[in-house]
Amino acid sequence: MTTTTATTKLLRAFHAICASKGMKPYEKRTILDSYGVESSTELSGWQLNEIIAKLNADEANEGNKWRRRVMASIGGYLKLTGGVNKAAYIFAMALQATGCEYSHFNKIPIKRLQNLYYHFLQKQKDFKAAQNLPTGAELLQMDLQQLEATMQRALSVENYELCDKIKKQINNLKNEML
Repeated sequence: MTTTTATTKLLRAFHAICASKGMKPYEKRTILDSYGVESSTELSGWQLNEIIAKLNADEANEGNKWRRRVMASIGGYLKLTGGVNKAAYIFAMALQATGCEYSHFNKIPIKRLQNLYYHFLQKQKDFKAAQNLPTGAELLQMDLQQLEATMQRALSVENYELCDKIKKQINNLKNEML
């Protein structure tokens, strides 16, 4: 079967899309088998157009899925931090997080959207973990309790010199707490 210039361009587009999606040879083979051909050169122009449209639609759906996830992860982070949780602000934040490489949110490629999604999920986890850290007063209270327990052990072995040092530390901590 001879191929026309238009069909040759469609073949190139088909192989380019397959390569950009990282398709394995067996995945291409599955597509070809569904059309009852052995080679992509045996496909007609309309068959190639149909396959390309399907592959592009799959990619668009995948992109939309990741765009929604990015919006949710940034929105969740803003909700935690008390930021403005509006779509325009989320889009701007996503573009800024990419280093302003893209002119529009919808132009961010899928791989970069995935990076943004996981980045903002991690920021949420970090923020929540930081909320659970003890305050300075709580840390001083914990130090005081540890010193008092150490002093009790020192008294039990009659180490009065150590007890005096611990009493000074306890007094210093109590003064810090005031």
